[in-house]
Amino acid sequence: MDAPAVERFVEDGMRILAVSSRYFKDRDLLQINKIAETVRVSVDEFRPKVPLLVALRKTGIKDRHWDEISRIAGVEVKVDETFTFQKAIDLGLLNISEEVCNVGEKAFKEYQIETMLADMKSKWVDKNLSLKPFKAVTSVITGWDDINMLVDEHIVNT
Repeated sequence: MDAPAVERFVEDGMRILAVSSRYFKDRDLLQINKIAETVRVSVDEFRPKVPLLVALRKTGIKDRHWDEISRIAGVEVKVDETFTFQKAIDLGLLNISEEVCNVGEKAFKEYQIETMLADMKSKWVDKNLSLKPFKAVTSVITGWDDINMLVDEHIVNT
């Protein structure tokens, strides 16, 4: 499930339903307006569940995060192919939605750091300092400019 897409869909849906309802009401299309209101109420009832859905689908969430959610919830949250959003709600995760959102955000930030670190490491693989003979008794360090630029970039990123 693409949780950010669900979040956008719900927010866009609420906006469209509000505009539609006013449109139908202004034109005395009461039967159609009644349908729009019924749909709006359904979407509005689902809306508070969206942050939990987004948190549970954060990129980077790992077993240790599920263990933390289980500890907070006081029940084992076992994520496998049978795990559904309804099961999450049945386990009471909606009641601790804020804490689950915090765990999801933490997992995503950890993922971003891990990704950035892996990218930094990959850029260092082919960087070398070498000594180039200079005159008879000394050497010049070459490759320093690329390495210095990469160090500066990584300092800014961290």
